[in-house]
Amino acid sequence: MQKRESSFHVGIDLGTTNTVMATCKPSKKAFFRPNVRDIYQDLSATQMGRSYSLPSVLFFGAEGKVKVGEYAKHKKEDGASSRILYNTKIDMGQKVTYANGYTPVRAASEILKAIHYSIKSYSPPEEEFPNVTITVPASFTQSQIADTIEAAKQAGFAPDKITILEEPVAALFCYINGQLMSGDEEIVDFTSKKRVLVYDIGGGTCDVCVVDIKIGDDDTYSIDFIATNRYTEFGGNDFDEAVAVGLLNKLFVKYNIPDANVNATEIKNDLISRMIPYCEQYKLWYAQQLKVNTREHIENAHYGILEDFLGNGQVELAVSFEEYSKYTKIFFEDNYTHPTRDLTDKMRDKNVIKPVYQVLQKLKNEGGSSIDCVFLTGGMSEYLPIEEALREFCQVPVIKTDEPMKAVAQGAAMSAFIHMSKSDIEGAVNLQDEDGQEAVEADCGYNRPKLAESIFIDIENRLPLKIIDSEISIPCKGVVDHSFKVSSSGVCFNLFAGASQYDPEMRILYNYARKFDYLVKPNTVATIRYEINENRFLRIFLDLQDERKQTYELTVDTTY
Repeated sequence: MQKRESSFHVGIDLGTTNTVMATCKPSKKAFFRPNVRDIYQDLSATQMGRSYSLPSVLFFGAEGKVKVGEYAKHKKEDGASSRILYNTKIDMGQKVTYANGYTPVRAASEILKAIHYSIKSYSPPEEEFPNVTITVPASFTQSQIADTIEAAKQAGFAPDKITILEEPVAALFCYINGQLMSGDEEIVDFTSKKRVLVYDIGGGTCDVCVVDIKIGDDDTYSIDFIATNRYTEFGGNDFDEAVAVGLLNKLFVKYNIPDANVNATEIKNDLISRMIPYCEQYKLWYAQQLKVNTREHIENAHYGILEDFLGNGQVELAVSFEEYSKYTKIFFEDNYTHPTRDLTDKMRDKNVIKPVYQVLQKLKNEGGSSIDCVFLTGGMSEYLPIEEALREFCQVPVIKTDEPMKAVAQGAAMSAFIHMSKSDIEGAVNLQDEDGQEAVEADCGYNRPKLAESIFIDIENRLPLKIIDSEISIPCKGVVDHSFKVSSSGVCFNLFAGASQYDPEMRILYNYARKFDYLVKPNTVATIRYEINENRFLRIFLDLQDERKQTYELTVDTTY
């Protein structure tokens, strides 16, 4: 018997620290009722269970069996180990291989396998497997998006059932839906166009963009990306590490241990790794305290005992709120316009305001108007000093979702239906809404974000050559206005992303080497074509201008 189409859509927030899944059915109303779903995961060495949040952590147990979720997260407390993988999202798009042989794609696929299994448990047997929307930062590069799609495919998701959506848009969908459900539209009236700076700070990334958004009389959303900042690896994990480093230095002083006596980097890294889980608890505690108390009445917490601290037995890992603020002060300092270039300091350019300054400068340079409000989302939005810093710098209201950890997944789940108009609903067709009535599946198209950075190709003995401008609209296709000369046997080149040829922070997207099927004459002329589809997936083609007219696709290689 042929299965009928699925009655719900799935949203997946594939996060650096935690992964969340939600489902949603279409609705005849102006609002939706997305449900965050529990995810099957390893709760202990022998017990499987469910939780709404799946820690994006892998632990390699006996005989290489992979454990994903809460149990793997708890194993982080045992210290640095090649048997633990976490924060791998920040390596997506790079050809990185970890000590245990895993890659970022393979790590993400293990996380998504848990999601795939959980979706199957929620799907009625008479229905097809549902379509899914996986969220990514708006600033994700083409190689990072390609890796995300590849990880989903390896986890069992059919390519034609995968849609990519920007995390800021998903969170905005959730916020506006909450307003419509509660009747609090007067907080921000989106029936007239609003220019919103979206600040999405999670565990490992800070995604900042400016969007124009308006909701029409027929409940149709209009979204236009105006500016997108470059991909920024900054988030709650950096707060945890900064506090761990500060705590370690405090213990060195307390137990009279000269820093020079601990000259092995591995020892320091191991100590910091063992402290980080406790520093994460301090972050959550002080974030909650700031919601209910003034700074003068914050209750200090005491988490964790470190076993055998450099021969000093058990030591208490105490961090007061005053100390926590001191250790994380570096992220709030007024140095974002003059970053240091000391490459030995990994925290050198990590600053709460820096990505806001950058995107507003880009907006100003392009003649854009000022913003109406800041939309703050992501797990770290719970930490009040970030909200205060944004309000002081931007001088506009700051709005937030009630449950930022769930907002992106919920917004992604409703995204397949969010663009319904009244005329669409009158022509209702296949899916059922939450009341069991038929409803229409709407077109979820909108103006996709432009590239956060231009794309360059390296030219021998020359500065990188721009081949795709950041201002190009997506989807797009074209031919590079420059010809190349190739060797007789193949090509080897790098693609980069950056603001300009002279950008000191230009980063590599990927490198590519390809042999030709047939030898060609030396210095044969070739041209490059490119295509970027609606999911921002980049394809590049090399056309040889010889008698055979050979064409080679030079797409990001995501198979490791």
